[in-house]
Amino acid sequence: MAAWSIWVSRNDDCTTCPTGDLNLSYTTDSHVNETTEKNGVPIGEPTEASWIYIYPKGIRELVLYVKSKYMNLPIYITEHGMADFNNKTSPIKEALNDSLRIKYHSLHLSFLLKAIK
Repeated sequence: MAAWSIWVSRNDDCTTCPTGDLNLSYTTDSHVNETTEKNGVPIGEPTEASWIYIYPKGIRELVLYVKSKYMNLPIYITEHGMADFNNKTSPIKEALNDSLRIKYHSLHLSFLLKAIK
């Protein structure tokens, strides 16, 4: 999951969704609350993108929701990177010692494995 929390809300079936003049698309009718906080507390570690936080538990929650909602259809995760600043002046040894990115992928894969089992 990108690194933000997605809290599923309202009606998933959209039977009561007001449409009016709204141009419905994947960007306007997701029916989720995209947030970086829960009860005023940040959900995880911030990234270089101010609207994205590292929240590994979210990938497990999302996969379990999709698995349940859509009767265990195959799920393909085609992209899963970490928002980061591209510092082209960093020495190569420093750039390769990317402990945050290692932690990011390790935790997300760990929560993904929990969803699969």
